Amino acid sequence: MRKLLKKGFTLIEVVSGIAIVGMIATLTIPEFLRVTLNIHEKSAIGTLRAISFAMSSYREVNGTYPSTLSELGSSVVGGEDPSYLDDKVATGEKDGYGFDIASSDPETYLVVATPRLYGVTGNRVINMTEDGIEGEDIPTGFAGRPQHGEEGHLHRGH
Repeated sequence: MRKLLKKGFTLIEVVSGIAIVGMIATLTIPEFLRVTLNIHEKSAIGTLRAISFAMSSYREVNGTYPSTLSELGSSVVGGEDPSYLDDKVATGEKDGYGFDIASSDPETYLVVATPRLYGVTGNRVINMTEDGIEGEDIPTGFAGRPQHGEEGHLHRGH
C-alpha cells in the first residue's frame, strides 16, 4: 500500500492562525495609534515653540507680530535676510497638524495648531500666545474641523 503524505495546513490550523493574528492586531493597533497621536502632538508643540521664537524675532525687527505664517518664510524675507521660520512650517502644515495665526497685533498673538484628521493625526487643538502654549481635547464625536471661535478651540481671556 501507498502511504499518503500530508502537505499543507488543515482548515482548523489556518483558522486558528488567523484568529491569533487578529487577537494580536486588536491588542497592538490601538497602542500604535495612541503612540502616533502623541508623536504628532509633541511635534506640533515643538513647531509652536519654533513659531514663537520666529514671531519674537520678527517683532524685534519689525515692531509688530506678523499676521500670517508666510511672512516668516524665506520667500517673503528674500535673499538678503534669513527667514525666521522653515518654509515648510511657513506654509502652515507639518506632521499632520495645520498652523494658523488666528490673531495678532503689536503686543499679542494667537497661533492655533489643529489636527488635520481628528483621531488620526491628533486629538487636541493646541493654542499658543505670547505667554505660552495651551491645549484642549477635541470633544468626543466632534466631526469636522472647528472654525476659530467654535467649540474645540481655547479662547484667551483679557
